[in-house]
Amino acid sequence: MSMVNLSPASASRVGLFGAMKHRDYRLLWFSGILCYHAMWIEIAGLGWIVLELTNSPWLVGVVGFCRMVPMPLLGMFVGVLTDRMPGKRLVVGGQLINIISSLILLALLWFDALQFWHIAVLSVFLGVGWTLDFPARRAIVMDIVGQSRLTNALIMDSSAFIISIMIGPIYAGLLLGLSATVTIGVVVIFYFVGFGVLQFVRATNGNIENTRENPFLMIKEGFRHVLTNQLLLGVFLITVVANLFLFPFVSMTPVFARDVLGVGTVLFGILGAASGFGSLVGLVVLGALPDPKGPARVFAYGVILAMAIILLFTFSRVFFLSVALLFVAGLGTAGFASMQFPLVLKGAPESVRGRAMGVLMIGIGMGPIGVLITGATAELWGAPVAVAINCVLGLLMLFGLVGKFRIFRQSETRMVSDIK
Repeated sequence: MSMVNLSPASASRVGLFGAMKHRDYRLLWFSGILCYHAMWIEIAGLGWIVLELTNSPWLVGVVGFCRMVPMPLLGMFVGVLTDRMPGKRLVVGGQLINIISSLILLALLWFDALQFWHIAVLSVFLGVGWTLDFPARRAIVMDIVGQSRLTNALIMDSSAFIISIMIGPIYAGLLLGLSATVTIGVVVIFYFVGFGVLQFVRATNGNIENTRENPFLMIKEGFRHVLTNQLLLGVFLITVVANLFLFPFVSMTPVFARDVLGVGTVLFGILGAASGFGSLVGLVVLGALPDPKGPARVFAYGVILAMAIILLFTFSRVFFLSVALLFVAGLGTAGFASMQFPLVLKGAPESVRGRAMGVLMIGIGMGPIGVLITGATAELWGAPVAVAINCVLGLLMLFGLVGKFRIFRQSETRMVSDIK
């Protein structure tokens, strides 16, 4: 086994916008931020539409489950595809699915025929679209910018994602004030423009395998690399905990806004944007600094901070205090989000990088289970109790994982880069 320092002390400082020097990365980033906006306007808008349609926090959670369930089911197969075919082709395919699904949703709203089951089914297809996009987009980022600017490029991509989390709910709140049809119409426009920009990106995976090996054997090899690498295994387990116990609170934002804080659509949008704004501030700071020597520690402690603050958020009944707490939680999320993909992409051997991302997708895909459980608990005892229970359980597990995996406590991250 060869040991490699993930973030050497001699790493050069690439600057906040270093990755933007690459033409194709600029186009990919711009396409991404448009599609991310479409996604987050859609998520926030559909959450409110379902709540108004059914008056059920449980069914709000069910829609979140439907949207995210393709990740754990298909993530590993998409990882194999990422190792075997051009990444841009997968991203294009994923965004086509998103466009078609959103157009169907728009048509149902236009003809006043939308029912809950329509939203649930279309949410599954939207989840499939983003499951195809997610690992492939990050694989072609590495092909465009290379190792030296990978962390900066992924922080910039995370910034685009976070800007969308921040602005998307505000747009959704304003647009819902007009109508649900207008809201989804704007989503379709964002998807179309983002898809158009994507066509000008020249990129593919540099690590495509020309092999006829059984896909199931390739999946087995991917799991073996993750399970025998302490860094990758630790990142996977913390990702599972975060998606089971932290991020499901997002699906309850409409419930907190309307039923706990007693606000309407505009203030709901501001509440939904607060954590995104905090994450953006955190990402800007991290992107302007040299790569940290201990990215694994930033990753783990960031999610612990976010979960602790969300626990405090559940006790707030004052709107502006709730906004402030979500902003601070977003700062913690920035540490988690900015280091998650660089740790996996740099920690996995090049030949299995797509499959390592596929395993991570399974961890991210635990979100639907968390959303479903949170929705059911909220139906029984209310959203504040449901989210508080999640945070307590999640913090206990995170402290256990940080105690078990020494790499998350070290000031400098070292890892196994290849297994012979």
